[in-house]
Amino acid sequence: MNKSDIHMQLMRTFRQYPNNAVFQDATRIVSYREFNDSVNAMSRIFHERGFKEDRMIAVLGGNCIEYLVTLHALWKIKCIPVLLNVRWPPDSIIRTLQSLGIKKMLTGSSYFQDIPHTCSVYSFSDVINSSSMMTGRDEFYGELLDPEQEATIIFTSGSSGEPKAVLHTFGNHLYSALGSNQNIEVIPGDCWLVSLPLYHVGGLSITLRTMLVGATAWFQTAGTDLISAIPNENITHLSLVATQLYRLLQNQQIIPRLRRLKAILLGGGPIPENLIKQAVNYQLPVYTSYGSTEMSSQVTTTRPGDSLEHLLTSGCLLPFRQLHFSAESEILVKGETLFKGYVGPNGLKKNCDSDGWFHTGDTGKIDDSGYLTLSGRTDNMFISGGENIQPEEIERFVRHISQVEEVIVVPVEDFEYGFRPVAFVKLKNRESWQPTIKEIKNYLKSNLPGYKLPDRYLNWPKDQSIPAGLKLNRGYFRQLAEKQISTKDL
Repeated sequence: MNKSDIHMQLMRTFRQYPNNAVFQDATRIVSYREFNDSVNAMSRIFHERGFKEDRMIAVLGGNCIEYLVTLHALWKIKCIPVLLNVRWPPDSIIRTLQSLGIKKMLTGSSYFQDIPHTCSVYSFSDVINSSSMMTGRDEFYGELLDPEQEATIIFTSGSSGEPKAVLHTFGNHLYSALGSNQNIEVIPGDCWLVSLPLYHVGGLSITLRTMLVGATAWFQTAGTDLISAIPNENITHLSLVATQLYRLLQNQQIIPRLRRLKAILLGGGPIPENLIKQAVNYQLPVYTSYGSTEMSSQVTTTRPGDSLEHLLTSGCLLPFRQLHFSAESEILVKGETLFKGYVGPNGLKKNCDSDGWFHTGDTGKIDDSGYLTLSGRTDNMFISGGENIQPEEIERFVRHISQVEEVIVVPVEDFEYGFRPVAFVKLKNRESWQPTIKEIKNYLKSNLPGYKLPDRYLNWPKDQSIPAGLKLNRGYFRQLAEKQISTKDL
């Protein structure tokens, strides 16, 4: 499918299903026709207020229908929404606005008073109220959208450093959605719960998958947890990270409802093997995947009806993506979903090699059936006494222990060996610390060489002290370990 065809497919959906619900929450249903009218009206307000002159517009808000109307209206006037993380502290927001030279910001009312007003700030409600005064219908709002148009700046998780500003085109997002839909079927009438933040590529991509086929994206009520949204019988599809899956599996009453879903897409980082096995035992329709912000969400995903053996991998390559390996087993990717580059104070940086491959920093291998298995990240590996240690390998074995809820392994300096592994462990029951750590040590001793065994096991820090994000920040845990352990103690 060429770029003009995929653009036309979105247009056909709006014309074919004008009365279908494009978005829905507990109190509202917005049809494709109503959404189109709202986008057209809001885009005219943006144009009148000079938004087009600034091009990059910051957007700060939680998951809501207004957020999506705002994004699409900005796209119509060729602006680039810069999607800010609502969990960032004010100083981080200020640095980002100044670094990118942003002069205007749109935000939800609940954040309006708390954010630093270092630029002109408009609330979603203010703009929407103004646009509601405008009458008359327009053509399909996306008539002039170009797949090559620069569409979003979304920030990486920053799990191994500072978040990077990733620039996507409109085509990147559309091809990502189309490739996903060719593997996980979504049809008119289906309803995908927006269970991930819209400022992450995993959340935004849900809305484009549904929009391509005339299905619905469902928004849960602000302030409610995921469990309260699941019983809604309209919901057919669900996207989860490991923590969300763990919490759902603890609630036995919700399992029959999860079993009736068409698909549960798992991603956002490694999913512990014991969680996947538990989901399979409950006969849940889970799909495992591998993806990245730079590749506009999924790169590989398991297939419908895959066995447990395959679900313990990251799946097969989706359409419109390419994957290759370096001599060192690093995963290289490119294709229609590959981002345009990183945006910084000095402009756009592509970060691809001479053949157009993006080096992900992840390592892995593919079996004869095309299923990808991840090994870890090249920037997480460290050397101890001349031996390479991949923290993710140790973490996978620790997660085999039933009492372990979460684990992360980091290097701490050592006079004799250079670095040694230290493990932070979060248990389901903290009172079982001593016997569980003993069980972990015995299990690792029987499965790993001695130099890979952690020298220390540390208690998991309080959740509110951990930096916000879908992925754990290894830099934070490494600094925490260094504070708690001096090199002379190792």
